[in-house]
Amino acid sequence: MGISRSADGVIPIERLEEAVRTYLNTRAPRAMAVRRPLAVVVDNWTAKSEEIDVPDFPDEPSRGVHRRIFGKHLFIERSDWRDEDNPQF
Repeated sequence: MGISRSADGVIPIERLEEAVRTYLNTRAPRAMAVRRPLAVVVDNWTAKSEEIDVPDFPDEPSRGVHRRIFGKHLFIERSDWRDEDNPQF
């Protein structure tokens, strides 16, 4: 896409966002964080906790992994919690 000085050109922000995602996809290892954690215990969890491998680069698992524990005790984002069921779900 070319832009000349004599014409006003507008490039959608989505194009920039896509270019940034494409660039970072091969350069930035994945990480996970919960900004406002809330500890949750899953009462009906019957299995023991297990460690799972999460790839640093999903398209290239050979570039490394990090381990996460998955089990009865979890942390979720505080804003995802609600005390009552929503009738729409």
